[in-house]
Amino acid sequence: MQIKMLALAALMASAAIAPAQAGSFLFQYNWNPLASDPGSPMSASLYLNTSDTLNALGGYDILSASGTIDGVAVLSLKPNPDQPNNTADGIYIYDNVLYTSGFALDPPGLVVLTTDHEFNFGYDGSQYYAISWLEGSTRLNSHGQPIPDYRGSVGNASLTAVPEPASWAMMVGGFGLAGAAMRRRRAAVSFA
Repeated sequence: MQIKMLALAALMASAAIAPAQAGSFLFQYNWNPLASDPGSPMSASLYLNTSDTLNALGGYDILSASGTIDGVAVLSLKPNPDQPNNTADGIYIYDNVLYTSGFALDPPGLVVLTTDHEFNFGYDGSQYYAISWLEGSTRLNSHGQPIPDYRGSVGNASLTAVPEPASWAMMVGGFGLAGAAMRRRRAAVSFA
């Protein structure tokens, strides 16, 4: 019985710390402004929740986003009505798809919203990039399309799987069962 409890506890603990293929991720991005941008270096920490199954593009649909960009809270992910395919909204072309192998984002990337900006994060084949748009900007180019209020930048990014609450509970339960089994075994040995 004790061996079975130890085996079950070990199985639960190991299942909880196995790397996630989908779920919750921390996308961290650090960048330097482009020469055309007079701003200072900036950084982002985005918590991304994804679907549990691969989409037609071989990535996971991003369902929601939170976190901070240069200390400002991210309010939400900009919805993609054409998920998982690209959508164009007059400012950006984006798909809101996350990849857990290779590069986390593709060229269209994802768009998140803060109180006054939209930020597009992506990977253009050689480097990560970020472009921001100021809400309410009325500057138009010669084709009548909005001109982004740039904070264009290139930088480095990392992606880390974040255990979900159920995984933490399973891991704690597994360690608890292992501890109980060891304590029970020690008590049985001392009375023998």
